Amino acid sequence: MIGQLRPALVPALFVLLAASACGEETNASAYDLSGIVTVERDDGSSAGLGGARVTFTSDTGLVEETTTGDDGRYEMQVLSDVAFGQVRAEKTGFTSSERTVYFDRAERRIDLELREASE
Repeated sequence: MIGQLRPALVPALFVLLAASACGEETNASAYDLSGIVTVERDDGSSAGLGGARVTFTSDTGLVEETTTGDDGRYEMQVLSDVAFGQVRAEKTGFTSSERTVYFDRAERRIDLELREASE
């Protein structure tokens, strides 16, 4: 009877081994990222820019995204499997802005400034 069960178990064991070998486990850590996206006015002062899309991308491709509030502020929790990545802000009609962020602590503030795109 044991000899009859063994051939039936081989495909099941193969599937289990293949699944565990292909399973990608991510050792991602959670970080709090916040800041303000501003636009420079004609008089040289800056104002918060609402409705801008802010994207965090880790160097290994993990992505988190949010949109700024009316005052230009954003907050998000990002998962990253490395302690650094890129933060990008963009909005139609403005040039985009990007900065590198290094998570040397659990909370980081990254401010970005956009400029009106020239036509």
